Amino acid sequence: MVYNIKNIFEIFYYFLGGIGLLLAGIGAIKASGAWRSSIEEKRIKASIKELKSKYPVKNLGVTFELIKSSANPVYVLDKKTNIKRWISSPKILHGAGYNYSMVNIIGQDKVNSYEDGNRF
Repeated sequence: MVYNIKNIFEIFYYFLGGIGLLLAGIGAIKASGAWRSSIEEKRIKASIKELKSKYPVKNLGVTFELIKSSANPVYVLDKKTNIKRWISSPKILHGAGYNYSMVNIIGQDKVNSYEDGNRF
């Protein structure tokens, strides 16, 4: 009888320990997701700030263009350096004051002819 009660308590102990570890793992996954999300938000804000300062909307067509081919993402093409920089999300594109009507659609070979720069 004592032996059976001891086994029941051990099973209960290990079961609760497993549940505790499972809940700790779920908490760690949620915390790391929130951490990654905050890092991504900071990157987006920094990209928008850089785009606005280097390529203000008023200089569109003068110092830079927004380009893409039918299959490519949107790039900022610096007219002085002929370097294209990928705008990695619509949130960045719109946050900088641009919209899709400002984007020039050009051929894939023309997009590929420009040198790649860092992404926004």
